[in-house]
Amino acid sequence: MPRRRLTRMLLGIVVALVLVGGGLGAAVAGGWLLHDNATPASVSSAVTRLRTSGAKGGVFVYATRGSEALDAFVKARHVYPPRTAMTVVSAGCGRRLTWSALEGRSTTWTLCRTPRGFELRAETEVHRFFGQTDRTRYACTGALLGPGGRLYRCRSAHGHEDGEIHDLGREQLVVEGRGLTAIHVQTVGKVAGGDSGTETTDWWLEPKTGLPLRIAFASRTKRPLRIGTARYSERADLRLVSTNPRR
Repeated sequence: MPRRRLTRMLLGIVVALVLVGGGLGAAVAGGWLLHDNATPASVSSAVTRLRTSGAKGGVFVYATRGSEALDAFVKARHVYPPRTAMTVVSAGCGRRLTWSALEGRSTTWTLCRTPRGFELRAETEVHRFFGQTDRTRYACTGALLGPGGRLYRCRSAHGHEDGEIHDLGREQLVVEGRGLTAIHVQTVGKVAGGDSGTETTDWWLEPKTGLPLRIAFASRTKRPLRIGTARYSERADLRLVSTNPRR
């Protein structure tokens, strides 16, 4: 789904390095390239935010492996921490899931319950590189994460992703030594409308609640510049540690 599309900000930063105030040298002088810090987002912080919000839900912990990288005139790579949090709260049509990997790097999915299963209706991406933060919201149609293959489209103000959902059946995953049944679906999308590239996401969802028991994703996007090409890549694997949420 559109979660790894770096949208305008991450690749747009590279454009700014060339076009603004003397280009790369000005960016260095201004401190942009000296402050690409990536601070892990802690599970305890997610619990505190949930308590403060007053929303009903819980924070689930995922064993995590992965990173994101930007490669153009400058390079940057952010490695995700070994434990990340996913905050799950009630939404109008189902559940809202917010995965936080780094301070400034998160994804929020809205999954709506339908007679055919859970459908992804909206997604919000937050990224931060070189001190610049971008927040982009996507609206999706046809993104049923359930039985049967289908086509979907996700749109934002900057572009779209068209793709296909593959039903890979039910599988057994082990969480805390227990075998749990999961619906396994895979989304394969092509990014267009400015950036270009491909994204693949595998979802393993608990059938009744829609809770992700595992999510694995990989993406590669690029943008042509006046000189050369800017590339963004991301790969991660999230595996649920416990079915008991923290509150």
